[in-house]
Amino acid sequence: MKPYLNDSNNPGVNAIVRSIFFWIVFIFLLYLSASLVNSLLPPRWERFSFGICGSISAFITTWIFLKIEKRSFADIGLVWQHATIARFFKGILIGTAIFGFIIIVLLGFTELRIEKNTVSFKPWAAFWYLAIIPLALMEEVAFRSYPFLKLNKVFGLRITQVIAAIAFALPYHFRMG
Repeated sequence: MKPYLNDSNNPGVNAIVRSIFFWIVFIFLLYLSASLVNSLLPPRWERFSFGICGSISAFITTWIFLKIEKRSFADIGLVWQHATIARFFKGILIGTAIFGFIIIVLLGFTELRIEKNTVSFKPWAAFWYLAIIPLALMEEVAFRSYPFLKLNKVFGLRITQVIAAIAFALPYHFRMG
């Protein structure tokens, strides 16, 4: 390894290079696996299969990078704990509250209005909204585990948030958009 990529000489460069390479490997595995699986399933399963393939790809990528560093999932806090389910629901409540606040602000200060939906809602259609769970898991593992912790150790929370947001938006969302 060249000296300028050594953790002790240039930890910032090392963290950025490792994180970018992590995201490249993740996105490659994601699109490879999702394209193979989606070709076998009806189109309405695309979000579920994309989320599941993405979650598996994120865990595999994390595992690869941790093995290279001779570390484990526990070293980065990516393990099931007694309070995991409680934290999950706490996160849902906090996210719902934040989203509700944003909607209230938008309703109060913009032209946004809430109108009645004239299309009838079928209860079984709610099942398709559950695809958000594997999609959210994929995004959390890929963008808030290994690379986030690596960057945060060197740059701190604010700069790490900016770098992770750019990585999240650029190759990942441009392809999906």
